[in-house]
Amino acid sequence: MNEDLVKEVLFRHLELKGKQPRRRARQSSGPDMLVDGTAIEVKGSKILERPLLAQLAIYLHDYTFVEFAIPADAFSFSLLHKLRALELLSQRGGLQRTIRLYLVVAHAVSQFSIFEADSVLQLSIKADQLLYQLAKRHANGGESTLKAEIAFGIEGRVREHLEALARAEGVLIVLDSLAGV
Repeated sequence: MNEDLVKEVLFRHLELKGKQPRRRARQSSGPDMLVDGTAIEVKGSKILERPLLAQLAIYLHDYTFVEFAIPADAFSFSLLHKLRALELLSQRGGLQRTIRLYLVVAHAVSQFSIFEADSVLQLSIKADQLLYQLAKRHANGGESTLKAEIAFGIEGRVREHLEALARAEGVLIVLDSLAGV
């Protein structure tokens, strides 16, 4: 999912919540959106982690609240743990900041769901619960090679379950038009 589409879905979601997001110009520095002192950064499916972490570290220092939106297909354990480390480091620095996360999932051409987590810790706990449930299903029996294959593919399976969770429990967003996205 491209970044512009994620921005449109999130923009609509925020409007439906009664907020008035302000978009930033595409080439301007700073967060993609601002809402009442909250910096919101949005990425598409292809994320360059180093510049993202640098951006979010600045926002955690400069803004009272920081939010981050990605398509669920961009979820990875690596990104989750790096975001968690950034969140912890900012809390240890006395700022007491967290990063609110939005996972965006497509249903159909113009229908999407958004799953919100109040912090990286909250999403990390949810992912860990899913991991535990998946591992528990395969704990009894099976060859070691099968268990190794399951472990190797576990990130994709957790991602699929997060997408299903977003579809089931997330907020449904319908875009009127995808023209220009």
